[in-house]
Amino acid sequence: MLTEGASFTLDPALDTHDGTDRSVGMTYTQLAQDVAPGDELILGDGQIELVVTAIHGDKVECRVLVGGELGDQKGINRRGGGLSAKALTDKDREDVKLAASLDIDYLAVSFVRQAADIDEARSLLSAAGSDARIVARSSAAKRFPASTRSCRPVMR
Repeated sequence: MLTEGASFTLDPALDTHDGTDRSVGMTYTQLAQDVAPGDELILGDGQIELVVTAIHGDKVECRVLVGGELGDQKGINRRGGGLSAKALTDKDREDVKLAASLDIDYLAVSFVRQAADIDEARSLLSAAGSDARIVARSSAAKRFPASTRSCRPVMR
């Protein structure tokens, strides 16, 4: 459980299953190059917020702004975007294939970082034989209007 005001370290050298209330491992090895002190990071589907306080090699030192329970395999984003990691993980790609096999009508893409993320989800659906519609966040629709033009509805 991450507590507001506590120090917390994101460290790609740690195993992803070795998380504590002070640090966690991650597979996103480029994070230290993508952020700077003062950047706000959002974890766990937007439930946890951190502010970067320092960078030490590949370790990203943070202070918890909004705490909560952080589970395994949760996403990370920087407020305002700009991370180099793709929005769709390998697990997400498998989930898109599963969703297509279930003949879904809509697929939500939450943490869009670039227009190519929406295009990739659409391509994966199509390759799996699905004509499901893509639902994107309203923030993505504002940043990538060409890629989200066919996204209806748009979620907040």
